[in-house]
Amino acid sequence: MISFAILVLLYTKAGIKHPVLMVHLLLLVIIISSGYMIFLIPKTLIVNSHIVGLMIFTSALFLSWEVKNQIIVAIYYNIVFAAAILLNDGSIYFLPNMYESVVFVLFLGLISIVGSAVNFKLRMLLAENSFRVEPI
Repeated sequence: MISFAILVLLYTKAGIKHPVLMVHLLLLVIIISSGYMIFLIPKTLIVNSHIVGLMIFTSALFLSWEVKNQIIVAIYYNIVFAAAILLNDGSIYFLPNMYESVVFVLFLGLISIVGSAVNFKLRMLLAENSFRVEPI
C-alpha cells in the first residue's frame, strides 16, 4: 500500500518537483518489505533476495540516474538484507544456498553500480556527440 501511495505521489506537484527522492522512497519501501519477509519467513531468503536484487539491477539500467543514487540504493539493499539475516534466529544460517545468496546480493549490488556508471557515461558521450557539428 505504501508503494502504491508513493507511485501516486510521483504524479503530484511534490513528486514532479522531487522525483529522485520519491524513487528512493519507493525502492526503499520495496527493499524493506522484502527484508521483512525474509525476517518473518526465513525460507524465502533466496527468492526475496534474488527478486529484489534483480529489481535493483534493472533500476540501474532503466532509471538512468547518477551513479551516486545507485550506490545509495545498493547500500539500502545490503543493509536491509544483512539486518534481516542478523536479526533472525540462528536457523537461517543453516538454510541451503544461504551463503550463495549473500554473495549474490553483494555481487548484484556491485554490478548495478557498474551498470549505472557505464549507462551514465554512454549517455554523456551521446549528449556530447549530438552537440558536435561537422563542417561541410
